[in-house]
Amino acid sequence: PRSTLFPYTTLFRSAGDTGRALELMAHWLDPALIRGQETRHELLPQLVRVALDTGDRDLAAAAVTAAEADAASDPQPGRLATARCCRAQLDDDAAGLLAAAGSYLEHGWPLERATALEEAAVRLAAGGDLTEARAVFNDVIKVYFGLGASWDLRRTEARLRPHGIRRGPRALSRRPVTGWEALTPSETRIAELVARGLSNPDIAAELYVSRRTVQTHVSNILIKLDLRSRVEVAREYASRTPSGS
Repeated sequence: PRSTLFPYTTLFRSAGDTGRALELMAHWLDPALIRGQETRHELLPQLVRVALDTGDRDLAAAAVTAAEADAASDPQPGRLATARCCRAQLDDDAAGLLAAAGSYLEHGWPLERATALEEAAVRLAAGGDLTEARAVFNDVIKVYFGLGASWDLRRTEARLRPHGIRRGPRALSRRPVTGWEALTPSETRIAELVARGLSNPDIAAELYVSRRTVQTHVSNILIKLDLRSRVEVAREYASRTPSGS
């Protein structure tokens, strides 16, 4: 169910229906939906962010409690870093977020690192430390751009823009924002693997990346192509690929 919910929460958020997205994201707190809770920790910082953005501190606090419980039950690095990230989000602790980002970097999780850095940049800017916020913002932009995470890129820019922080005059890319031409090389490759019928775990194994990274790419593909399902991605990919290639 997590892999089913994640793209749709992204779609609802991109359409401006944050309430519906938050309703779906709240299901991540139900352990029955995530057998063994192997990867729930990868999603909880997103739930904390959206809950705080909508003023629902109770839901944000519940997500923090879930993250800390997961870390306590199985203190492996990813869960520990996420518990720290979620707690720092709730406490508006920029230093804690930067520490979480450092843990993610140490263990090679770029998308999770960018999430923590984005949250830190927002809090640094809100606290008036614009110099540090701008430096962290630049790091976030580079990571998201490198991953082809266009929705995350746009969201980060929108969150920092009210503080006068934005990209420099040299754009990172002239790539279109919609359609097949908008896909990054990584997204194009993942679209091909989706069309071949591979699941997210299979794609992650094939490309030696985390499942969370694959999920983000799939969500970006759906948004850029204005599609609703993996079946539609496969159909569109087939229509663009010569028979037998």
